[in-house]
Amino acid sequence: MMKILPAIALLSLFSCTAKTNSKSVVEYTSGRQLLTLNQKTKTGESWQSPEVGRIARHSALIDEEYLVKIFLKDTTIDLIDAYVGCVAVDNPSVDTAAYTFDARTRLSGCEQGLVVKNDTIYIGFTPKSPGMKTFEEITLLTRDDEKIFRTQKYVFDFLVVEK
Repeated sequence: MMKILPAIALLSLFSCTAKTNSKSVVEYTSGRQLLTLNQKTKTGESWQSPEVGRIARHSALIDEEYLVKIFLKDTTIDLIDAYVGCVAVDNPSVDTAAYTFDARTRLSGCEQGLVVKNDTIYIGFTPKSPGMKTFEEITLLTRDDEKIFRTQKYVFDFLVVEK
């Protein structure tokens, strides 16, 4: 019995330590998740943003619609929303209280949303001048399997040619 008691005490000490080390560092304020975990896991460890894929024709033609589909290559991460024209804010956050799949997720500093359906962003536009172009910066809003929201930036280049 005397040999078992120290073993139980030691196990209790390790289990308490494990709980404190796995404490969540996700921060919420007024129903909004602060976007402080873009490069971290829920427990504060390093996290790698998912790779972004793009499907589009090799080049766009002047005065013809050019369609681009953007998606995440990691299918365990959900692509929730996408925005252009976002401005920097002091404490970026996402509205998690009002979040549903049917409503636009509110991301602080972002007003102009893109079309997102089934984890894919759809962008269609008609180029007017030839040359190598860069589409404006897109802010992607993602959510992992632990329901943690994160953002990442994405830009892509495309070539516009004459008919």
